[in-house]
Amino acid sequence: MEAVRCCVRVTAASLPVWGDWTDWSTCSSSCGDGVKTRTRPCVDPATEKTVSSQLCYGRDQELVYCKGESCPGQSVCVMLALFTRHGE
Repeated sequence: MEAVRCCVRVTAASLPVWGDWTDWSTCSSSCGDGVKTRTRPCVDPATEKTVSSQLCYGRDQELVYCKGESCPGQSVCVMLALFTRHGE
């Protein structure tokens, strides 16, 4: 069996590129710690259609930590812990 060699010319203009980031989501928690996320599509410039994010270099999602308001009862628990002696 004879091996067949095949070459494909790839130019930078034909490679998929990242689209714009979405706005940050709201915090995943209304009280206490949570996360916000944003995503971006991988786009084929020839068709302007979204393609698999595996075809673009880099990440398609970012996460940041966020802090909501204090949870109801949270400050009471903290204060009780401060004024309770260990073992009692």
